[in-house]
Parts: sequence; structure tokens; C-alpha cells
Amino acid sequence: MKNKRLHTNSGLAHFYDNEANKNSFLDDVIKANVHSSIYLYSRKLNDEITVAVNDGLVTLIGIVPWMYQKMVLASMIMNIEGVKGVINKIMVANRPI
Repeated sequence: MKNKRLHTNSGLAHFYDNEANKNSFLDDVIKANVHSSIYLYSRKLNDEITVAVNDGLVTLIGIVPWMYQKMVLASMIMNIEGVKGVINKIMVANRPI
């Protein structure tokens, strides 16, 4: 396999032969780490939040019951290795007064 490298991370192995494939692999690793972090924070929220990653930029989409959850998730994700930024499109559910 000429000009290909094997990269491993968290038990995953992946071959890439150009920069686009490398970035795609790194985005997949970041996405897996984001999902793991959300799951550890709240199993229920993990099912409610959609995660997209493009060149290290994480987009969070979904609905949470409380504003503090929206803020905690964005802050938590910024601390994951490889994350360059977070676009927080999480909405807070309408709650009766």
C-alpha cells in the first residue's frame, strides 16, 4: 500500500491516502468522542442531540429541557481534543411557568 498510513485512535484503525480522507477520519473520531461525552453527561440527552463535525467544527442540534444543559454541553465539547469550535443550535424546550 503505497503512500498510505495507518492511524489508530481508541482502538480504531483507518487508512488514508490524501488530506481529505485524513480530515474525514479525524472528524469521525471527534464525533465519536462528542457522543461519548454527551452520553456520560446524560444518556437521555445523547438520544436527543444530533452531532455533525466538519474539519473540527462541531455542530450540535436538538432540544434540551433546561438552558444550563445547552451551555454545559457546548462548554464540555470545546474541551475535546481536536475540536476547533462549536456551533450550538440546541433549543431549550418551552416550559410552563
